[in-house]
Amino acid sequence: MGKAVAAAESKELEILNELDQDIESGMGQDFKSTDLLIPRITILQDLSPQTKERRAEYVDGARAGMIYNNVNDALETSMLFVPALYHSPYIAWKPRPDGGLVNNDVDPAFLTEENGFYKDGVDRFIGHMRPNPNDDPVKVEVIKTPEWVGIAQGQDWVMPVAISFAGTKAKAARRMNTNIDMTEKMGEDGKLRKYPPFYHTFVMRTALEQSGDNEWFGWAVSHSGTENTDARLRHKGRELRRAFMEDRVTVASPEET
Repeated sequence: MGKAVAAAESKELEILNELDQDIESGMGQDFKSTDLLIPRITILQDLSPQTKERRAEYVDGARAGMIYNNVNDALETSMLFVPALYHSPYIAWKPRPDGGLVNNDVDPAFLTEENGFYKDGVDRFIGHMRPNPNDDPVKVEVIKTPEWVGIAQGQDWVMPVAISFAGTKAKAARRMNTNIDMTEKMGEDGKLRKYPPFYHTFVMRTALEQSGDNEWFGWAVSHSGTENTDARLRHKGRELRRAFMEDRVTVASPEET
């Protein structure tokens, strides 16, 4: 048994050494930013198509309450998240019970009576939109939605992701914002410093929420502080923030997932 384990470890080390040589010699793929998508992380609900075996979107093992990565189909019960950039785009969603993303960046100038929209509360509009150019219009709720873009780490993957905090999930975004904004550290020079968001790490889990007879899964977020942030994830978060500020990347839209 010991020899088999040693042989397996030796083979793995050989593969890693070969991988490092390929990377250092420039054999990796050099994609342009326009060739890539930033995945969208969502929480699966009871009616999510990923949980329905007869739906094309079905993912083996998916169940309500799981964290879902819509690019690599990864399913997680928890993940680490290093935030990079916060913004609040207007996002179009299908109303419950269907649910689902329709457009992840609606121009506010489009949300007018002339285009069939009416205001329904603060930063919330009701109307109809086409999910794709050839689709029939569907009823949508367009909501100014808190969203964090950052670096997520699952069980066996690390990549940039976007997380939208629609509806009641917004309280989780406010919790993250508050931790980032109010956390200061005293340096050896005696100065207090407020760290950029990518110095922070959060543990993202899900929790069952309820209002009346309705139940759904929302975010349960805990702050791991700044000392435990992996330097590699911090570097990736810094580069991701810079890429967004320079308009070099975009979040996956519905028709691309």
